[in-house]
Amino acid sequence: MIIIPRRIRSPLPLLLAVLLLAACSAKNSGTPPPEPEIPPHLADVLEQSALAVERLAAKPENAALAELLPNARAVMVFPEVTGAGIVFQGGSGRGVLTARVGVDGGFGPPVFYKLTWLGAGVQAGFSKTSLLYLVMDDDTLDGLVENSMDLGADVRQVSGEEMARDQVALSEALGGVVLFTDATGYELGAQVKTQLITASRSGVRQSYGDNATMRGVALGHGAAVPGSARPLMRALRAASE
Repeated sequence: MIIIPRRIRSPLPLLLAVLLLAACSAKNSGTPPPEPEIPPHLADVLEQSALAVERLAAKPENAALAELLPNARAVMVFPEVTGAGIVFQGGSGRGVLTARVGVDGGFGPPVFYKLTWLGAGVQAGFSKTSLLYLVMDDDTLDGLVENSMDLGADVRQVSGEEMARDQVALSEALGGVVLFTDATGYELGAQVKTQLITASRSGVRQSYGDNATMRGVALGHGAAVPGSARPLMRALRAASE
């Protein structure tokens, strides 16, 4: 015998509930953003930055890099800064910044900058060098991702002959910006007065889309680490060890 219920409940409410649950699950699934395509001239800056990190980390006088890097909020690398001068020096170069993002504190998508420096000294300045800045606090990082910034008064250099001779206390360097460099002439001869860091917003838009912002990309809001930046990420991990 087949019993037919007097009232058959409509399946519509159940179907709507299932669809709503599926939509919420998709929204909260954390689908990663697409991998950006970095223009060739900026991909070259990323490649050279990775090589610069490896080179600087390998120098015995830069042993402090491994101790300070795990506490840094961000890293800026200028792989090739050129300049010239005897009494007054000046130069420029292009580089990248990558900041720690997410719960694991890994380095996020890189953004692009230009460095212009001016200085004075009794010895000849360098003709070409690599510079690596450790950004040690949130205030400095906020300034860098929002505006151009003169780091001349805030940089503490702990590399080279001075580090080996004076044994600079690492605890004194945990604030502002710490500089590592492979330029002997710069360390011993030139007194840098101005280190102007200028954000390349056009480079960020070319790499991450027309609506991308320096702050949004640098802090990992909706941007993925491009494949061309992975050698730099590996170099920074190795330098922390």
